[in-house]
This record gives sequence, structure tokens and C-alpha cells, in this order.
Amino acid sequence: MSQIREIKEANDIVEIIGERVNLKKTGVNYRGLCPFHSEKTPSFFVSEEMQRFKCFGCGASGDVYTFLQQYEGMTFYEALQYLADRAGIKLKKIAKTPEDDQREQIFQALDLAAEYYHYLLTKHQVGHQALAYLKQRQINQSSIKLFKLGYAQAKWDGLINYLHGKKKLPLTILVKAGLIIKGKYDRYYDRFRNRLMFPLRDHRGRVVGFSGRVLNKVKEAKYINTPETLVYHKRQLLYGLAELRSQIKKADKVIVVEGELDVIASQQAQVNNVVAIKGSALTKEHALLLKRLTEVVLLSLDADAAGVKATQKAITVLKEFDLELRVIPLVAGKDPADLVKLDPHRWREMTKQSLSAYEFLIQAALKKYDITNAQGKKKVMKELALPLWGIESKIEREYYLKKLATSLDVSLSNLSFDLKRFATKEMAAHPSPKDHSQPTETKNLSRLAQLERWTVMLLSVAPSNILGQLIEDLREIEQLSSVSSWFHQLIGAMLTQSQSTKSTKANRLKINLGRAARSLSEDRQQIIFDILADPKLLRLIEKIEFDKEWQKIKLDLESALLHQKRSQIIAELNQLEHQANKADIDLEKERQLLMQLAKLQSKT
Repeated sequence: MSQIREIKEANDIVEIIGERVNLKKTGVNYRGLCPFHSEKTPSFFVSEEMQRFKCFGCGASGDVYTFLQQYEGMTFYEALQYLADRAGIKLKKIAKTPEDDQREQIFQALDLAAEYYHYLLTKHQVGHQALAYLKQRQINQSSIKLFKLGYAQAKWDGLINYLHGKKKLPLTILVKAGLIIKGKYDRYYDRFRNRLMFPLRDHRGRVVGFSGRVLNKVKEAKYINTPETLVYHKRQLLYGLAELRSQIKKADKVIVVEGELDVIASQQAQVNNVVAIKGSALTKEHALLLKRLTEVVLLSLDADAAGVKATQKAITVLKEFDLELRVIPLVAGKDPADLVKLDPHRWREMTKQSLSAYEFLIQAALKKYDITNAQGKKKVMKELALPLWGIESKIEREYYLKKLATSLDVSLSNLSFDLKRFATKEMAAHPSPKDHSQPTETKNLSRLAQLERWTVMLLSVAPSNILGQLIEDLREIEQLSSVSSWFHQLIGAMLTQSQSTKSTKANRLKINLGRAARSLSEDRQQIIFDILADPKLLRLIEKIEFDKEWQKIKLDLESALLHQKRSQIIAELNQLEHQANKADIDLEKERQLLMQLAKLQSKT
């Protein structure tokens, strides 16, 4: 047995996924909401018997390695190492891909850089200026330690001398980690110089990049961030998530702010359920991460045009994941860090008095336009049409429309008519992109393919004491070798089990479809699990009378196989018929085919 398989079999996929997704036992499988796309009705299945998962909504599927790669963003080698450590198995030397080697070196460089910057800030005299800045911003030692803040000295090659000169890391890796820049004439220099450094950690707590803030008012950019790299992707990162994950889960809501210092200041003010986005807006990737911890997202925003635009975008993103969106309107452009510095109690109270996203948009629009005239009222309706008409709940939508109608002093019916008209025009002008992620429907399968699937379902629910006889029944079906290769292999594997059972007097070995399937290749295992977890087939299997259905499936299978063979023979005869100057071998083949056809027709 290969070590890859040994490690997989030493870990239970239900346990691994169950630690990350809420699963419930339904029949022989476990079921839950898919962690890879938004859904309200669970279509995500996990099989303990087959050690596989499948979502019938988005099509995500695979084994425990696949799940960790998709859910945690691990490479295959990282998933293998994680599962080996979990099972207490010492991983033998397994060939890594060049990308795996590169990722390991990048993570090593980033970890060492974080240690280096933190040391300069907290232990070296060059960090005194940065420490003084943090003191002025009222950032305490506890926060410096928790978020591992650092300082990049003003030298052009300080980090290069440490990581390349002392630690012997290749310059090419430091460039790919986003830590240094290659200039003209093959000269290298540090990307971050004379800046307060914020390590950026992914949801697994690994340093993937940095954000550097200037200490003095200079002509340079206020913040410089690591560029997109092999391990850092701005769309996926939420600053503070790794450090404050448990607090977010405990509060069951998360506050989203715009900067690193806002997160740190909030945490010091005992508002610990907070993260910052790296970029201008929430993304689908952010929503997927937050969905794992909470159902409620609070945006901390100014009630200006930018805040309104950010809220509208957030509604579109979060609605897909069934997350409740609320807004904490900021006062006079002061960000949370400024508010905490002035009055921590005030910031704590503001976080308790959030508005629904729709209430925030309504208030902002009413302040923006002059609603004492018809044109102003029309502008309000046009701005709010798409978000308000997009509310799925009719009761919730009516609630906000009544509030708006009252504020505008118009009838609810007229308001509804105009909002719908404006929203329809807007949607026509900016149609949503089509979703091509849905799995292929099974309705286009051939009759034989459908019978194969149904046979597998019957075998999965058959009493174990008669499985051996059922396999023998299948073997007796004429033309069985013409079935799909995966189906033929499955029957063969179950037959091997049956013969082993007969040769064992104590009858310790029972025939098991799941065990037989696990002896097949990965792609064929997935085919079989997709069948066993198919909701439509599961509903049908509950209604059948097994004995009658089995007798019927045998007849139907044999009929379908005979029909398939007959069609193949006719196709070959047609090809020979149109062939000019037939040789003796062609005439003999034609005679044999006609004999086979006559024999088949006598059985149908």
C-alpha cells in the first residue's frame, strides 16, 4: 500500500469535514450546507463508507485530500503532511512539485521577515521612532505582541542582508515573496523601508505578506502592501481573522473595518470581533471565510458616496451567501482608530447600534437629495430601486418600501410601480453573469447508463446476507461485459469479495459495496459515490419493494444490453453493406454478424 493511501485511510473524512462543516447523518451518508457555494437547502454529502464528498449544487467532489485543498487552500503535499501529522504517521520522502518547494521557501522567508521586523521594533534601537508612533496612537505592548507588529529600517538592503546574507535564502525567492525588488542592472533593494510593518496572515495563521505604513508625512504612499504572489491574494485576506477568530465566533457577528490600526484599536477597546479588508470592497472569497464563523456582518462606513457604493456592493456579495448585512455609520469621517483614541466607550456603543444595510441606504439617499420636489424624490427612488427591489423576502421588502413611501410622502402602490420599473431597466442594462458551475444533469444518460446507476443503488441497500447471490445473478446476465468499465470493475471487485467470503468458513468477511468501490481508481470511486449520494435516487430507493425491483432490474439490464449489442451489429452490417469489392474475409464477417443478429432477435 502506498503511503498516500495509508495516510488517507488513517483519517476519517467525516471527522475532518465535520470539524469545518455542520454535518447531520441522513441514511448512510452525512449531509450539510456546502462550504464552497451559497445554498439554503443542504446538497453537500459525505460518505463514511466511501470516504468521499460531493455537492450536488456546485459539483465540488473528491476525497479528503481534495477537500483540504479546496477548503483550506492547501497544496496536495501540504494536505498530505497535515493528515500524516494528524494520524501520527512519519511522512517518508515524497517527491514535491517545484511549486511546493517554492511555496515552502516563500513561507520560510515571510516568517523570518516577520521575526526580523518584530525584533527591530521591540528589541533594537532603530525601532524607537516606530515605538514612539505606536505610543502616540495608543497601541499597547499586548497588541504589538498579538499582531506581531514590526519595523522596517530606512536602509535599502537591511532585509536583504539578513535573509540573503545571513540566512542564505535565494534572492529569487525573496522577490517572489514580495519582500525585495529587482531593479536595473540586477540590483536588489528592500520593498519596505522606514515603515511600521503589519504582518498579513491567512485564515490558517500563516504570514503571507505585509502592509507597511509610513511614520512621517512624506511624499511616498501612506501604505505599501505586498503585491499578489504565489501565497498572497488580496481578495482572500482579512486582517485580524487569524488572531481574533475565536472572538468572532463567540460574538457570532463580525465588524468589517478598513485598516489594520482600526482592528488593533478596536481590539484594545474590547471590541474583539473585528477584521479589515485588504482592498476597497468585500469579495466572494471574504464572504466564504466569514460564513464559516458567523451569519451577521457589520460594515463600518462613512455615510458618503463611497460608503453607499461599498454597501451596495456588499449587499450583492453577501446576499448570495445568506449573510445578514448591517452598517455602523461613522461620525464626521473619523475611523474606528480615531474614535477609540478619543473615547473607547463611544466606539463600543456605536457597534451596538448598527442599522440594517437597507436602512442605511435609505437614510443616505434622503440626505443626499432634496425630497421637497418631484425630481429629488425620483432620484431617491432610482438610487434605491435595485437594492430594495432585490430583497427576496416580500415582507421585508414591503417593510422598507412603507418606510420610504412615508418619508417621500407618496403612495406605496406608486412607489412600488416606479421602483420595479427602475430596477428592471437597471438589471437589463447590467445583467448578472451566467453561472456555469452547475453539474451536468443525468437526464441525458442512455437507458443502459441509467440502469447501471440504479443497480448500484439497489446493491447499496441490499441485505448483506444476499449480496453474494445478487452478484451471481448479475454475472449470469448475457452480454454483461458490454456494460461501462467502471460498473464491470465494481461487479468484479464484489465478486472477489464474495468468493473470499465462501472460502472463509467463519464467514468473517462480508460483501461490502463501499469496500469494493475503494479498490477502484479515484475517478471510478467518485462515479460510484456520486450515484450513492444522488438525492433523486435516494428519494426513489425509499419507495421500492426490493425483491420485485431486483427481478425487474435484471430483466431491464439484460434487455438493454441485448438492444445495445443488436444496434452495434446492425451498424457494422450497414458499414459492410456499403463497402465495394468485398473480400472473402468481409463476406465471412458479414455472415457471422447475421448469425449473431438472428440469435439476439430470438431472445428479444
